[in-house]
Amino acid sequence: MSINDEIRKDIIALSDVETKEKVIRLTSGAKCYGVTVPKLRELAKEYKKRNIDFAEILTVANDFFENENREEILFAIFLLALYKKDKSQISWHTVLQWLDHLDNWETCDQLSSCIVVDILLKKNDFVKDLATLAKSNNLWKRRFAVATMANLNHGGRQFKEETQTIVKLLQNEKEPMVKKAIVWALKEINK
Repeated sequence: MSINDEIRKDIIALSDVETKEKVIRLTSGAKCYGVTVPKLRELAKEYKKRNIDFAEILTVANDFFENENREEILFAIFLLALYKKDKSQISWHTVLQWLDHLDNWETCDQLSSCIVVDILLKKNDFVKDLATLAKSNNLWKRRFAVATMANLNHGGRQFKEETQTIVKLLQNEKEPMVKKAIVWALKEINK
C-alpha cells in the first residue's frame, strides 16, 4: 500500500456522517469524508513522528490537492506545516498549482496561514504575486490573496500599505466569501 493510500485509509477511519453533513453545510458542498480539524492535526502529528522524507510529503501533498478532497488537503497542509525548516522549499509555483484545486474557504485560509505566509515573508515582491491572484476570475484565488494579507498581519507584523493595495484591487468584489476576507484583512490592519 502506498503512503497516500495508507494516509487516505487513516483519514477515512476518522470520519463520521454527522461531521460530514456539518462540513458540507459550512463549506458549501466541499468534497469531504467528514473529519474534524483537531483529528486531522493529530493524525498529521502521528505521521510527522515517522520522519518521512520531505520530498515524499510534497508528493503526497500534490496528490491530495489534485484529488480535491477537503480532509486530504487539510491533512497535507497540517503535515507540511510541521516541517518548519523544510517548508521553505515549497515553491510559489507549487502553491499556484495547489490553488487551482481549492473549492472552499477553509482549505484556502489554512493554506494561507499554515504554509504560504512563511514563504511570502522571505520574498520581497509578494504584493505583486498576491495582486495577480486578486485579479483572478477564480474566487478562491481572490480570497486567498486577501486572506493571505490578513494572515501576514498576525503576530505583530504590519503590512498596512500592502494590505490596502490588495483590498483596493477588490473594492468592487461581489462574492460574499471574498468580501468576508476583505473585512477580516481590514480588521487585522486596524488592531
